[in-house]
Amino acid sequence: HWNIRSILTNKANLTDLLSIHDIQIATITETWISPHQHVNIPSYSITRCDRFDGYGGVAILIKKDIPFVEIPIQFD
Repeated sequence: HWNIRSILTNKANLTDLLSIHDIQIATITETWISPHQHVNIPSYSITRCDRFDGYGGVAILIKKDIPFVEIPIQFD
């Protein structure tokens, strides 16, 4: 888990950390990305929940060779 305080600003550090430690699944908080922004981390699938204003937000990075199914949750 990493409170990244902007996944876009810290993308190089994130990709280095994932590679060096061969991390299979990572949880990221404070992603600071808006719903319309695209993020690509090589070799990882990303599931995320963004805030409309681009602050906060969470993401789960999962190695592409690990099968998973995203289960949508309705928030009221």
